[in-house]
Amino acid sequence: MIRATSLFLLCACGEVQSFSTAANRRDLHWNSSRTAAGRATQLHAIEAAAELAKEMGAARGAFGLCFYATVGVGSVGRQLLPIVFGRYQDNREAAAAGGGNDASAPTTKTNLNIIGYPQPVYLEDVQPIIRNCNAERIAVQFEDKTREKFQYTHIERTIPFLTYDAFSRAHPQANEIARRAVFDSFTNSIGGATMMSAMTAQERIDAYNADISLMVSRLNRSKVLGYSAFALVIVLLGLADYATIYHLWRGFFPNWHGFDQMPSSLIDADIGIGKLGECFLWDIPAV
Repeated sequence: MIRATSLFLLCACGEVQSFSTAANRRDLHWNSSRTAAGRATQLHAIEAAAELAKEMGAARGAFGLCFYATVGVGSVGRQLLPIVFGRYQDNREAAAAGGGNDASAPTTKTNLNIIGYPQPVYLEDVQPIIRNCNAERIAVQFEDKTREKFQYTHIERTIPFLTYDAFSRAHPQANEIARRAVFDSFTNSIGGATMMSAMTAQERIDAYNADISLMVSRLNRSKVLGYSAFALVIVLLGLADYATIYHLWRGFFPNWHGFDQMPSSLIDADIGIGKLGECFLWDIPAV
């Protein structure tokens, strides 16, 4: 009886010891797994910080270049915008004030099919302007004595530059749009030139008196090229502005999420513009 009891106790102790050993092994395995997961998380955090630091450094360098292109070189292109729109608005106002030519009204005049003006330009309105027109005489007769003078440096004879104001005063009864079209044809400016060489203008006038189609082709070609270049400038300015804002965001506000769900995210109380200052980072994270 005593021997049986001893044998039972030995078996029970062995089972308890085996259970304890298995539990210890499970705890060791769980601790090892937790340690490995912690190391993986830490490694992932280090890699994320390194990637963020790399992105911020590259974005700040790109921001400097884009900012120079936008504020420096881009300012030259931006000066063209009010000039072009202002000239077209001036033409519209001049056409409305002077009555002008209604494209929908019946007429026996010959439409020159010149593009870029608010009203048609007719041959009968152009011919009185260029007929017997002497650009040099107009420039001398209506010279503005108060403005700064531009002088030729490659010829001895001094001739004032022809201005649009002098050209208009020499043809006060002419159709405003036709007069503007004739003067525009002297140059290739889509914004509307205000001053040019009187000798070059006279060369153009002589050529137009011989063949008026030269004026039409010059104007239409310059308008197509000018407006194409103008559209390209607008696209390039837009791309430069976008690149500047994007790299400013990624270089100094990488944790800001105001662009996540445009445009509602911009005014969101949690991630919008109100949180922009809190996300500013001047120092690049050290890895």
